[in-house]
Amino acid sequence: MVCINSVFFSGLVAKQVSPSYLSEMLNQSGVIPFELQSAPELLTIRMEDGAISGTMPPQLSKLQKLAVLDLNFQNLSGPIPDSYYDFNFLIQLDLNDNQFTGTLSPDIGNLPFMLFLDVGNNRLEGLVPEGLSKLNFIGTLHNWTKCLFAI
Repeated sequence: MVCINSVFFSGLVAKQVSPSYLSEMLNQSGVIPFELQSAPELLTIRMEDGAISGTMPPQLSKLQKLAVLDLNFQNLSGPIPDSYYDFNFLIQLDLNDNQFTGTLSPDIGNLPFMLFLDVGNNRLEGLVPEGLSKLNFIGTLHNWTKCLFAI
């Protein structure tokens, strides 16, 4: 795993997209760089300390080997893109303490290896999706406020 300025990456990264380059892009722009999609072997993304803002870029869904997506305590907003429920190997999705809106998609059940899910302290609304019952095991499900629970 590579850690540069509280940004963690692991896995193979394309030669033209080094972890230091990605970290530099994050520090300069405050948004997740588009070039990240050029690193299809990336396994882990952890970003800390409120380094990024804006909406979730759909290009992250091209990282089909991604196992950990940890973007907690950022300034991200808008809905969680539906394409994020198509990761084949995702085991941890940690999006707590942002400003996400909308609902958690029923397609959350498409994540067969999910072990940890935290979407707490956002502006999500609605029922807990039935798709969660499709998952084999969830070690942690951190709930969110303004939500009705029915599984």
